[in-house]
Amino acid sequence: MEERKDSLALGCPNSVGVEKKQELTKRGVNWFVLKHRIECFFTFELMSSTLLFTVSISEQAFFPHTSNMSKRGRGGSAGAKFRISLGLPVGAVINCADNTGAKNLYVIAVQGVKGRLNRLPAAGSGDMIVATVKKGKPELRKKVMPAVVIRQRKPFRRKDGTFIYFEDNAGVIVNNKGEMKGSAITGPVAKECADLWPRIASNASSIA
Repeated sequence: MEERKDSLALGCPNSVGVEKKQELTKRGVNWFVLKHRIECFFTFELMSSTLLFTVSISEQAFFPHTSNMSKRGRGGSAGAKFRISLGLPVGAVINCADNTGAKNLYVIAVQGVKGRLNRLPAAGSGDMIVATVKKGKPELRKKVMPAVVIRQRKPFRRKDGTFIYFEDNAGVIVNNKGEMKGSAITGPVAKECADLWPRIASNASSIA
């Protein structure tokens, strides 16, 4: 087999390095990967000097960063949620703070919680739950419906270092899109909930 005259036979490289690079861009609350690039470095020891070859492999890609928390994980329709202390496990009974005619809500499940063996899923302010009405209008009772927690009594820490808690545990009945079934909310709404659910924030009398 003849060797080409325009090529350089260097043999086995002395060292090989690999570096992975990504070019990112942000659109709204989502991050997108525009390009993957893998650079390989080959070092050859010659008689008088060291020769360095760089091979760059680019791969076009368009992978959305999974931050749509309304479909999977905690949070609402506006993006991700800051981790807070959870004070409403499954089985808790909270007040219903809207004008649908329901008096309280019994927590059945928490949306977006993967869970662990023998650990009860718990909800906090801004979380969507699955609940039933224990007291209220007969047409609302004995039905499973989604709801959003707007207040909790358990203190939780905010990003600025302050701790906040409310007088009661309360929630409002919503549909799967986060739209309220009622038209008014009694009492304040936590800022964590208002940031995640804009339809609830528009009906809130005060945001704390």
